[in-house]
Amino acid sequence: MKVLLVAPVREGKIGYYVTPPLGLGYLAAALRREGHEVSILDCTRRRLDFHGFEKEVREGSPRLVGFQTYSSDMVSVRRSSAIVKGLNPETVIVVGGPHPSGDPDGTMSFLPDVNYAFRGEGESGLPLLARYLDAGGGASDLPGEKIPGLVWRHNSVIKRAPLAFVEDLDSLGLPAWDILRPQDYPPAPHSVIYKSYPIAPIMVTRGCPFPCTFCAAHTINGRRVRRRSISHVLEEIRLLHTVYGIREIQIVDDNFTGDREYVRLFCRSLIEARLAIDWCCPNGVRLDTLDEELLRDMKRAGAYRIALGIESGSQRILDHMKKRLRKEMVKEKVALIRKAGLKPHGFFILGYPEETVDDIRETIRFSRELDLETAGFSLFLPLVGTEIYNVLAARGRISFDSWGDFITSRVVYAPEGIPSGRLKRLQRAAFLRFYLRPKYLASFVRSIGSVQNLGYLAKRAWSYLF
Repeated sequence: MKVLLVAPVREGKIGYYVTPPLGLGYLAAALRREGHEVSILDCTRRRLDFHGFEKEVREGSPRLVGFQTYSSDMVSVRRSSAIVKGLNPETVIVVGGPHPSGDPDGTMSFLPDVNYAFRGEGESGLPLLARYLDAGGGASDLPGEKIPGLVWRHNSVIKRAPLAFVEDLDSLGLPAWDILRPQDYPPAPHSVIYKSYPIAPIMVTRGCPFPCTFCAAHTINGRRVRRRSISHVLEEIRLLHTVYGIREIQIVDDNFTGDREYVRLFCRSLIEARLAIDWCCPNGVRLDTLDEELLRDMKRAGAYRIALGIESGSQRILDHMKKRLRKEMVKEKVALIRKAGLKPHGFFILGYPEETVDDIRETIRFSRELDLETAGFSLFLPLVGTEIYNVLAARGRISFDSWGDFITSRVVYAPEGIPSGRLKRLQRAAFLRFYLRPKYLASFVRSIGSVQNLGYLAKRAWSYLF
């Protein structure tokens, strides 16, 4: 069966952030093991609008189209799904990813042309659905309960199958890098600044046991952390380096440093492999997992940059977020990262529901006190499936009919007492006060490393400021 997996059209949005859709690569590999003919269409990398998307679908004539769907993609996927059905009403449309995992019922209601959705990890369930469809199965006799994570309609009722997470991550094999083609992607990295190019993201662990109120990671990968074998990870890095010419690896896990001995073994193995490759952790690691010895091992193994989920400079807000983090620890760990020769990036959230203007100002002050290389100040997004989303929904504080503006540079939600315009001005002030310090600015410009880095930073700054 011909299958087309799609990273959706994103007209006018976050065009500075273009990386291989790793999740689609794993799904493609799982489907190909079942004998299906699979292609991946990354509309952002190809710079496709909806007319370009329609042309690709018409020429490819897939029987099944699957969309990777973040909340900000919902409007795009609805329009794209209508295009697919307009070309061939018999084409089966499937969606998966963060938004369907966090709000499966709302997803199916918002996307009337979509036939099925998946919650959580789709590598087990999607091949089973494709096998059923390829054998001529129809909606009337669909064994939905036997397909892990499936969401479907039955007599106008939305039904869900139980979740099932992959226990042995090595069993997934490697993503379909031959059709992802990481070497064709522009140097628009997850971590804003990159050291070497070409770049590829890799996943080493899945799962997050922590209770942060604003994070929806557990809706996709569950609470229990699972890890690939070190040999399997090294096999992928070696393949990317030798076959595709990749010179930088970005480990996009939520909890890469959660097991100290695992990370130390990874570092020793990478050193022994003698691969001339740089790497970083751009997705944010927990500060309480870091110590001086571990950081020095990472540096020796080629790491150069590490992102930190700091989120707030207000201890009251950190406690409400259930971060399990003290400000004193943040200062201590950032100093250790610097001592080890690594560059720390700090993630901060502005506009969290319990915040006041004073809390936001405290976050801005705290970011300037830390010896961070770079910092990002994202506006709070009430992500579906999170604890804080459920609280706000119960209070009647959020109601979305359109998800098109659901990105961290736009005000989607503002705390009570803070007008949306003022919140946006506070975000601008955070960026300007952090980056436009004369002493900091001189060292920062020296550290950028390339004109391309400066270009991507300028694009991102323009998005957040204006």
